[in-house]
Amino acid sequence: MVMWGILLISSLGLIYQLFTNRSQIGRALSRFTIQIVIGAIVLLALNLFSDYTHFTLPINLVTLGVIGLLGLPGFALLGALKLVLI
Repeated sequence: MVMWGILLISSLGLIYQLFTNRSQIGRALSRFTIQIVIGAIVLLALNLFSDYTHFTLPINLVTLGVIGLLGLPGFALLGALKLVLI
């Protein structure tokens, strides 16, 4: 019960913050969305040329989220993790 109460209170606080700072949140969400779309296009292009490069990265929510948050360094991070771990 305590955990549900904490979840409810924190959710209401988050919703309050989102609606009071609309201009800043709107700009951040639009930038995040644009980076996700550009990241998806870059991942698609990378996977299309995988016959030549022999390197692929999956297009899923995790990879798009990392690229959306971090941009080009996130793309480099995913590539480095793929090379090191696999």
